[in-house]
This record gives sequence, structure tokens and C-alpha cells, in this order.
Amino acid sequence: MARKKPESGKLLRVLGGDFFDNPLALSPDRRATVRCEIERGAGSEVVEAKFGKLQTWLQEAILAPYPLCACGRRRVGDIDRRDGYGRCVLCRNEETCDVCDDQRVRIAIIGDQRVCPVCVTRVQKDTQPGLPSEIVGSIRRQARELLACAYLTSEQGMVVLQAILRKSRLPAYASGWAHYYVREGVVWGSHLSPGALQILEHFPEAAGDPQRLMAAWVFDGPWRGGQDFFTQTQVMGRSRPVPPLPNPLHEPQLAAQLVNF
Repeated sequence: MARKKPESGKLLRVLGGDFFDNPLALSPDRRATVRCEIERGAGSEVVEAKFGKLQTWLQEAILAPYPLCACGRRRVGDIDRRDGYGRCVLCRNEETCDVCDDQRVRIAIIGDQRVCPVCVTRVQKDTQPGLPSEIVGSIRRQARELLACAYLTSEQGMVVLQAILRKSRLPAYASGWAHYYVREGVVWGSHLSPGALQILEHFPEAAGDPQRLMAAWVFDGPWRGGQDFFTQTQVMGRSRPVPPLPNPLHEPQLAAQLVNF
């Protein structure tokens, strides 16, 4: 029997699906699957279906975080709004640097300037304040706490969580982490390897460019799916300009608590 489409309701949260492998396409892939939780009466219901089979209200709710860019070629993702740019990646790659006037380059927003990769380090040195001591200390403390945990690879961690939760298919929040850490009945997921944590133990001793680089490891997310600065540069070997510190500053989390058992 075919699954009945949701009649109406409110989107509570998105749980996953291969639709989100490419949510920024101008025309959504109607054959891609979406798994989400919607409000239904006094309770909620988990819906899993192809995007094209969902009713219009639910399609619009799922696409709401990815508005169409003014250029009409692409949708705008969170990573493009985070620094205040607000347009799609295609537009970002065609900008003019405010510092050197180089044209059709990928830019980052630093303060009120559009800055190309060649100029970004110099501008950051001129404009970026130092980190407060409480944040510096928190990064070291969290690194040491995670290093005191038992370490599990991604595959091992998901097997352990499946056993703890008694589910063959893990919830979206618990799966897909590159590294898992376990201690005293708590399982943590992180994008940071034990080697990176050993380096972050020395975060208070770093200064200048090395500290800015290490700060990007813990401030620039999202942490799953390989889009964070650490994974892109230290694991995949890709070249990326060091992103500026978030504004306003907040205490970074080196890992997410997944299960307390």
C-alpha cells in the first residue's frame, strides 16, 4: 500500500535523506529522499518520501533555509550567510576584492570588506582581535577531556551506538561523525581526530597565524559531512583561506554529546 502523503502540519525538524547532498540546486531533485518530523495534531509523525511526493507546504518548509539567490542561478546556503555575504557560491566566486581590486575571485567578508584569498591573511592580521582567555582555556580543557576518553573510529562508533540505542539505523544526530569518544557512559561525536586534539592542548601557547589556523579548526563548521575547515584542509588536503573568527564570539564546542547511557 502506498504511503499516504501528509495532509498538513508544521515541519519540526529535518532528519536526513539524500536530498541534502545537494540542497542548493536551482531545481530541487524530486527523486531524492527526505526524512523529517512534522507536527500532526497533538503529536508528531516521521515522514520519509521522495521530495516530489511531498505536499507543497512541506516542500516549501524544507527549502526555506535555502532561499533563491538574487542571480537566479543557485540557492543560498548557510555557509554563504555565515559571514554576512548572503548570496550564492557562484556569485561569491565572481566578486571583486576590495583590497587589491582583483576581479572574478572568490571572496570572504571581513568586517565590511570583500577580500580575496591572497589578501585575506593580511586583512585578518589588521582587523582580527585576540581571543578572550576564557575561550582559549576552554579549548585546551575540552581537548584534554576528549583525549581522556576511549577513542572509536567512525565505523566503530556507529556500531557501539547501534548497540546502545538498539537501532540498526541511527538517528541523524548520532551518525556520520568522523570520530567518536566514550567515557563514563557518555558518547561524543567530533570532527577532530586525536592528533588534532593533542595539538589543541597547546592552543594557549600559540599566537599569530598558528593560533588563527587552530581557531578555525574549532569555530568553522558544520562538523559533519566534511564541510568544516579542519576536514577540508587537514584531512582532504584542500586549500582554503583561513576564515575569520565568528562575530559575536562564542565558546566553541569541540564535540557534541550524543548519548548518555
